[in-house]
Amino acid sequence: MSRPSKFSNEQVLDHCLRLSNQEGIQALTVSAVARSMGAPSGSIYHRFASRDVLVASLWLRTVDRFQQGFLAALDNTDPMTAAVEAARHTLTWSRANMDDAQFLLVHRRQDLLASGWPEEIREESTRQDDRGRQAMEQLCGAFGVVDADVERVHFAVVTIPMGAVRPALSRGIEPSEATEGLTLEAVRAVLAPLAPNLHSHGASGEPT
Repeated sequence: MSRPSKFSNEQVLDHCLRLSNQEGIQALTVSAVARSMGAPSGSIYHRFASRDVLVASLWLRTVDRFQQGFLAALDNTDPMTAAVEAARHTLTWSRANMDDAQFLLVHRRQDLLASGWPEEIREESTRQDDRGRQAMEQLCGAFGVVDADVERVHFAVVTIPMGAVRPALSRGIEPSEATEGLTLEAVRAVLAPLAPNLHSHGASGEPT
């Protein structure tokens, strides 16, 4: 009978996350993770074939954790509510998941992408991007916007809240509730010019 694993895949990735945030992505090696866990390197390689796969798996998990709430917030029939709640999610999720939020703040997929990523990981990363893009496209459609106003929606829902959490996260502290209030105020102000579109298209974006 084989000996039960001392550490789960999730625990390995938790150690990777802490190591990356504390010492930088360059320090994230299989041997360093093994040392931090008190485990042999072979046990890490048994789960993750290479350092690139380890980094990729951490990235996919972190994005998935964020996207779950973000996409759920966008799945609202009222576009203004969807936009505001999606922006709010960035603040509340960052407070509740500091380590994950700091990792997303510092890194970008294209910077981490390496030739060593297996095809199935590349495909899942692409699917994550597609899910986010499609949700934003649907939101823009619900607002009835085109051209320059698409950037307005993206700025309100993504750029403003990401910029709002950055100062606190870069200092290793939680974004405050006051920051959340100011952020949502800014989001509503940026989206206010789109309100007439909702009257002409209905809450779902369909002409009335």
